This record gives sequence, C-alpha cells and structure tokens, in this order.
Amino acid sequence: MSSFKYFVLVSLALFTIAYAKYQKGVSLYSHTDYDTNDFKCFYELGKRFVGIPIFSYTNWKITSSFATHYQNALKAGFKFIDVIADIKNNGNNNIQTPSYICLSILDALPLDFNGTVWFSIIDNSWDGVIEDKLDFLEGIINHCTALGLNPGIHTMSSIWTEIFSTSSRPRIPNHLSYVSPSEDINFEDFEPFGSWNQTSVKMKEYEIQSSLCGTGVNLLFKGADSLNGAIYLNFDQVHVNYSSIWPKHISESGDPAYDLSQVMNPDMSVNTYGWQSGGYAEQWIDFTMNSTTYIEQLELLPSINTPVGGTSSEASVIVTIFGEDGGIQTITIGKVLNNSDFEIVKVGRKVKKVKITTMKVDSWVGWSRTLFRRAFEENS
Repeated sequence: MSSFKYFVLVSLALFTIAYAKYQKGVSLYSHTDYDTNDFKCFYELGKRFVGIPIFSYTNWKITSSFATHYQNALKAGFKFIDVIADIKNNGNNNIQTPSYICLSILDALPLDFNGTVWFSIIDNSWDGVIEDKLDFLEGIINHCTALGLNPGIHTMSSIWTEIFSTSSRPRIPNHLSYVSPSEDINFEDFEPFGSWNQTSVKMKEYEIQSSLCGTGVNLLFKGADSLNGAIYLNFDQVHVNYSSIWPKHISESGDPAYDLSQVMNPDMSVNTYGWQSGGYAEQWIDFTMNSTTYIEQLELLPSINTPVGGTSSEASVIVTIFGEDGGIQTITIGKVLNNSDFEIVKVGRKVKKVKITTMKVDSWVGWSRTLFRRAFEENS
C-alpha cells in the first residue's frame, strides 16, 4: 500500500470515528403500533438505530407486532436494528425456561439479524433467592449465546441492586444499556454497578416516554467507540480460534482473551498487542460470527517482530471467507507486510466465518488489529 493511500485510509478512519460522537436511536413501546411513516419520521429526525420489543414475560410470548415493526423499520431505511426482550424470574412459578425464551426469539428473528438482543430488567418484583435469580438470568444468556445471538442487559442501577444486591457474576454479558435521568448525550453520569464498569456501557436510555413524530418512544444513544456494532464488529460478536498464542507473562492473568479481545478494537491507543502466535508460519486465527453478518471489508494490521527487530517482512497470507450460502472465497496476500499499513480485503457479502492463515513471514505470526467493517453509517 502506498504511503498516500495509507494516509487517505487513516484520515478517513479518523474522520469517521471523530465525527461519530454518538448514534441516536429510539426504542418502541410494547403496546403501540408504529407504521412506516412513523419510522420514516424517526429517520428524518436523525435517528439511526431502533430497538423493537420482541418478547414479554407478561404472556411469555413473542410480541405480536414485532414482525411488522421490523419490516417497517427496514422500509424506512434503518440498517441497525436491536430487539428488546422483557424478562422476569417468578421463582419456582416460572412458566417458561431459558431454552424456550431463547428459541422463541431465535425463531422470530430474520436470518440476517446481526443486532443485539437486549434483555430488559426493569420490573423489580423478581422472586427467589439471589443465586436462583442469577441462575435464571445466566441460563438465558448461555442458551442465547449458544444459539448464536448477541445478548446484552438493559436495566437501571437501582432496580438491578434491588433484585441482585451487590452480586457481580462475571458471566453476565459485558454489554450494558442503562437508564438514566440525565439527558446529556454521553456516559459521564454512569456509576459502576453489578459486574459493569465504564467499558461495559454500550447504550443509554436518556429520555423515557418521549413524544416523537406524534407517538411515544424512549430516546437512546450509542457511543462512538465503534464497539457497539455501528461500524465494526466487536469481540463479543464472534467466537475466536487460533493455532497457538503467545504465553502470558507470569505476573499477568494468564487469560489470552485479556489481549486477544484487543485485536478487534479500532482504537490503537488502548492496546497494540492484539494476537501473537508465539511461533513462526504456518499459523492461523479464525473468527466465527455469532450470527451471519454482512461484512463490507476486512482491515488487517500486521504485527511484525523479526529476529533482528524489524517491523516489516515479505509474507504470504491466505484469507478464507465462508459465506452464508456455503460458498468459500479464498484471497491471497503476497507482499511485504508492514506494521504501519492496514491490509484491506474487500468482502461485500454475508459471512459465517473468516480464517486468516499466514503461510510465510520472517517473524512470529501476529495481527495487532483484525477489523470487520460492516459499513460506514451516516451519524447525527
């Protein structure tokens, strides 16, 4: 890649991230009908994502209006759609199981759905002891994740604490949408609770029961760290395998995901380690999507550390793309890879899995960044 092309690419990426200070959206009421004109009005007012109710514990069924609202949102131009499932634990009187809840949601979703399933915990009247309530919630998260869904939790700190006290099980997903009385379009008012800290926050509901386009909605925004699915996939949206990994320093946690998750983080100021195989070619890393996802392109940043300390090396890399239809596309990169140059691989299709195999390089095999770009989206 020429220095000029690299400059243009980096400038465009920085502009996009800097410009996308937030993404505004709306969540819909469960018992309100919204037609295509409502969604078009939301879009014209700068809303770029929508949360649609899909399931409710009041009858343990899929929301009757879900399919219509989903289609109306697509017709109005929305590219990013999340769904919201209201859940509640009734102790030993639970009508349905976590498996039933997750399978019901999966069956109702279109095949190309790649948003977040937000499990809404707003009703504080959960029954049972704390561990049983956590078991119920964890069961839902585990079942839905196993089915390829991308779960998150939508709640507010006071209700969460009332239900679960100060328990902070780490297996609750690191995707949080919180309710706040602050109308500021930022996350500065967030105070950690449960197992969540500032890095867990992906969305904020900042104005409840608002009136927009002559109908009721809740107002939302997502941050622009590009980890919320608006631009790039994040580490929670894939399952990662690799041939080997660089051993951790004895003083550190020993968990490869501590650094491996950074391979999908566009912010290079956070961590430049990414994935290191700790071995010479051939080595590989692959990413299986939680759900089939349209990928515009891959952006791969090498991590070259030759025996003499160099930062570039002649290399041969095979990128294998497994499509939704079962088709396999193979792309070969044969050139001098450099730590400062992203390698761009055009995809433009729905993808199940991507495998990156380094066949030759005079270095331990590694990637500082492996980014899956869905699309540039206009931001408001």
